[in-house]
Amino acid sequence: MMNIINFIPTFYFLVVALIFIGTFILSPLNLTKNKKVKIIQKFLIGIGSAFLFWWIYMLPNPRRENYQIIINVFSVLVSLLNFYHIYGILSTCYNCSYSYDWGKCPGFQDIRNNFKKHNLRDILEGLEELSNNAKKRKLRRSNKGLKK
Repeated sequence: MMNIINFIPTFYFLVVALIFIGTFILSPLNLTKNKKVKIIQKFLIGIGSAFLFWWIYMLPNPRRENYQIIINVFSVLVSLLNFYHIYGILSTCYNCSYSYDWGKCPGFQDIRNNFKKHNLRDILEGLEELSNNAKKRKLRRSNKGLKK
């Protein structure tokens, strides 16, 4: 059986992984408005992640330790991605006329309809306290801006 490590040094996996995963920066810079660019970016992030995990897997540590490193790195990557998505959603909500009123927002109408269709509890209605706290925070921020 042919081993790829005999042909490509493992350090190259790390370099390529970081370059490919680094294409994530295109999203906050709004360079992924084009659908083709977005698809290519997601493909590169996936390949980069595979290279990164392969590099970690091939580290000269006990396998158990490498698995633990892989789990930790995966957790960090997923957390960063989720924080970015949360920031994007909250930024959109901040600029909306239904700002943080998720129980009444027409943007969530399809979700609420699916809750009803599948006889599920509408969790958006239960977010009223969170919505009210977010609205109060937005009001405080806008009042601070007026005082300056």
